[in-house]
Amino acid sequence: MKKLFIIASIILVAIASLPLVGNKIIESELNNRLKTISSYGVYTKKEIADTKYLQTKKYYEFVVTDADKLLKYLSKFSNSQIPPYISKFLDGTTLAVELKYNNIPINDMVYISFRPIALSKKTINEIKKEDPGFAAYLESFLKNGGLEYHIDYNVLKQEFRGYIKDIDESYTFASGQKLDAKLKGAVFNGKGLLVAPEFIDSNIDKIYLDVTNKTNNIILDIQNIYLTSIFESRTTYKTYIKANSLNININDDKTGKTILDIKKPKMNFASSTKGLKAEFTSKSSFEELNLKTKLQEVDMLKFNYEVSLKDIDKDSFEELSKLLDSAKYGVDNQSTLKIEKSLQQLLMRGFDLKVSDFSIKNIKLNKKRNLEGASLKLGVKLASDSNINFSKPIELLDKIKLDLLLNISKPMFVAVTQSNPIVALSQGYAKEKGNSLVYNIKIQNGSVSVNDKRVR
Repeated sequence: MKKLFIIASIILVAIASLPLVGNKIIESELNNRLKTISSYGVYTKKEIADTKYLQTKKYYEFVVTDADKLLKYLSKFSNSQIPPYISKFLDGTTLAVELKYNNIPINDMVYISFRPIALSKKTINEIKKEDPGFAAYLESFLKNGGLEYHIDYNVLKQEFRGYIKDIDESYTFASGQKLDAKLKGAVFNGKGLLVAPEFIDSNIDKIYLDVTNKTNNIILDIQNIYLTSIFESRTTYKTYIKANSLNININDDKTGKTILDIKKPKMNFASSTKGLKAEFTSKSSFEELNLKTKLQEVDMLKFNYEVSLKDIDKDSFEELSKLLDSAKYGVDNQSTLKIEKSLQQLLMRGFDLKVSDFSIKNIKLNKKRNLEGASLKLGVKLASDSNINFSKPIELLDKIKLDLLLNISKPMFVAVTQSNPIVALSQGYAKEKGNSLVYNIKIQNGSVSVNDKRVR
């Protein structure tokens, strides 16, 4: 009995000591991340720890001291092109980060909130010169957490979920321009490192921008956005985005009112460099489109687009990608020549381009004139050839193999020829198929034909 009591006491003491030991997994991960960012242009300005028996809270303020260095580090995890002005904006920016986690090692969750709380004095002073009121508004907006992210992150499983604080702001600039901005219901979840997730899903209920000037008003309204991305590397990824609706409303004193309304737009992008060759695919579609202008109204029904680019030499693509990444931070004559040479080297290795589908089911003008639809398919191949002379584009005709199939309704063909009369000359090559005209254009060995009729 005494032995059991001693064993039980030891177990109880061990359990009770767990919070005192602290969550070493999380502590170790945090220390590693702090060391990493400090070596990439970020300075820890402030650190406050509040450690209690069961829970630890930490507050940090980080200052971006070298934005170029930080962005170059972040670009290792993404193939996105970061505009140069972002670097200028980030330099000197202060970020506040709050962390909260339990001290019991079996709980690996870290609760994070972070937000920019101040721009650099240089940036604010530049804004003050043009609009002192906006500078004061911006300082207050950031200081009060106007742009804030919240993330629940499992350090062990590397899984996360979170949200962006809703934005509902309105401001009138010194020039008289008025801006209304809304971001509603932005939530996300994913897996992997926060700077380089393996996948991420996000939903946004609403993005709304309303810009009013002296002579015009522009409104952008996007409803129910869904975005999902899967990342294997910076050059191998898949992205899918859709929305319930996209509306652009422009009211201009000179051109009048223009309204663009798109129902259920969708887009897919994919890139893969896993095999011997690189390949890319892109798809987009929408259910309905309505465009109203002062002069006319256009209705489109069921647009589809699907294109793929394959058989791209992977090494040449990686080299060109690196050069383009470097070009984000400045371009001179030497770097331009390197990019041109790399692009030529890429083309010399050949490619296979396919437009599997480019189609519109129906187009109507002013609710009355029915142009019906059109569809296009295209295949272009360029074989590998190290002797291609890019200074003589006509020689490329001998190297390219092209096969294009166009099916266009007769009403749409008439509409095209009315705006471009020269197109009517092509009708002699067309084949009739019901109420449509069909063109099969081929280029092979330097010879061009339309529906098997050679073009001289």
